[in-house]
Amino acid sequence: MAKFRKKSTIEAVQFFGDGVKVDGVTYPDEGYIGRASVVAGNGRVFLSDGDWIITNADGSKQVCKPDVFEEMYEAVE
Repeated sequence: MAKFRKKSTIEAVQFFGDGVKVDGVTYPDEGYIGRASVVAGNGRVFLSDGDWIITNADGSKQVCKPDVFEEMYEAVE
């Protein structure tokens, strides 16, 4: 079976609930009690420490767990 690599380059930031604000994230003090969240293609997603927030070319966001992100993406230098 042939192997393929994703062609697109993405922008992503890893989320940690350490007080550092991330663009696009709604924090508990902004109306969502308990956990930070982001609006992604499939609705509001609540974040856990280490989750990656991916910004697609069209500006939409998606959330990816760290283990899946590591399998799917590699850093571009």
